[in-house]
Amino acid sequence: MAHVACIDKANIIEVLFVNYSMTLVQKADEGFNFFLFDMENHEIKAEYSVSKPSPESQLQVVGGSECIYFAIGSQIGKVELTSDNAAFQEQYKMESGHT
Repeated sequence: MAHVACIDKANIIEVLFVNYSMTLVQKADEGFNFFLFDMENHEIKAEYSVSKPSPESQLQVVGGSECIYFAIGSQIGKVELTSDNAAFQEQYKMESGHT
């Protein structure tokens, strides 16, 4: 079985597989965008954005079994996929107090 897709997104810095879904992480001027890609229909199903606290902020991101954990600047957060894998749902985003 082969699966090939052409996704029209620039500046993709990471690809994560979460709960059998593919998430693309894109670097943007103001922050980072997460795109939930439907591999069967070859389309973006959902988007989630994280703003940079400062221009030099870097994103750390890790995929869990049903979620994505991220850290940027002094913020940490968790975004889950909905049960039907059709959308992102923010669980929390908070200041860690660290720099």
